[in-house]
Amino acid sequence: MIVATAIGAERQLRGIYDHTDRLGKTGPGWDGHIQGVAAELAVAKARGLYWDAHLTSYKDADVGDNVEVRSTHHRRGRLIIKPNDNPGRIYVLVVGTAPKLDIAGWTFGADVMIDDNWKAVITERPEPCWWVSQHQLQPWETMPGVRVDSPAVGP
Repeated sequence: MIVATAIGAERQLRGIYDHTDRLGKTGPGWDGHIQGVAAELAVAKARGLYWDAHLTSYKDADVGDNVEVRSTHHRRGRLIIKPNDNPGRIYVLVVGTAPKLDIAGWTFGADVMIDDNWKAVITERPEPCWWVSQHQLQPWETMPGVRVDSPAVGP
């Protein structure tokens, strides 16, 4: 949690300073960055991969070369993909509040970015996006590159 707090706070401060903070303007701000970092760390740990903090770029994958991590404190939350997201990447949904996180599942971006999953503005989400429920995700253990002994539980 110390690493997640430090890196999350750094991301928030850089966003405020650079006027590029995407979470603080319409979302949870500080907490969103810290929870997001904790989720990224959980996925990297479960995959047995080194995690690069990515302090200044939202273009690089969150984990490894092709994995984007989405997180929500809602245990029954959905995986959300935005219009500028890369359809060629793998998206992983992590649910819970750090340090108690669970990896709900994964999917390919292109599989979510279809008309049936497109949601215009809804109460919980002010920007249009694609989203899918957890039951539409693939089990964690079937994700390419996941070790068979990897738990679907975060730090």
